[in-house]
Amino acid sequence: MSLCTKRLGEVGAIHVTTAAARSFATFARVDLDLARHGLAALLVNARQTHAAIDGTPARWRARSRSNGVDVTARVVPQGGRMVVVSASVRPYGRPPSYRRRQSKRGRSGS
Repeated sequence: MSLCTKRLGEVGAIHVTTAAARSFATFARVDLDLARHGLAALLVNARQTHAAIDGTPARWRARSRSNGVDVTARVVPQGGRMVVVSASVRPYGRPPSYRRRQSKRGRSGS
């Protein structure tokens, strides 16, 4: 199968399972309901990175520099919905140690 060129929100309504919401809730330190809505909002603009092969879910990725999050979601179509069965969440941007080094370099010696 080939990759979809549309954003996930253009393909169908996004439904986030409890398992996927739990992953996001752990990362964002929010309750499950807020995590479900937040993850769905992030995934509206996700792009497909791996097509579904032999029953495995397709992978979609969304990154938000303003929210500092990088999400890879496994998604299966079900009826007219796109069901997010799991999500892997990571911080997005430069690591804090890099920012500290850069700020030290910018200081003057006086």
